[in-house]
Amino acid sequence: VVHSVYQVLNGAGRPTLRFNFRGVGRSGGSFSGWDGEVGGGEVGDVAAAAAYARAQTGVTPIWLAGFSFGSWAGSRWALMEGGGHVERMILLGVPVDRNVDDRAVDHLTRLPAPTLIVQGEHDRYGSVAGVMALRDRLAALGPVDVRIVAGADHFFTGKLKELEAALKDGLG
Repeated sequence: VVHSVYQVLNGAGRPTLRFNFRGVGRSGGSFSGWDGEVGGGEVGDVAAAAAYARAQTGVTPIWLAGFSFGSWAGSRWALMEGGGHVERMILLGVPVDRNVDDRAVDHLTRLPAPTLIVQGEHDRYGSVAGVMALRDRLAALGPVDVRIVAGADHFFTGKLKELEAALKDGLG
């Protein structure tokens, strides 16, 4: 999924940085969890990645894309960042149905930038109904668009081309 997002954004001429959160793959550290008002250490991982990307490109306003837990951590960071530093927010596989202190995405009380949500029709962590309820809530806060990939699960298994098409269409 992350590689597909990279391909679409890179193909659109957007400088792109992909990274693993702490404790994933060969990254050091360990998962700090979903808890905490600031979102744990993973929100700091997003901040560090954004700072690195900005230093490498010289571009301050960035597009933020996050998949699954990354959509949660990334959107928390984008809200804290504020002030026009996030130009576009792309959330994929949003865990709207995951009960994490009953507030998996309740932190989205405003939109830091125009937002695109791409979700699989059969995502076990985010049902279509849950995503549409999120869209309805966020629509009063700013521009938000939702693309549902028909027949796709959380990882868009066998539907990566459809995911790429949904991204291109939503960003087009």
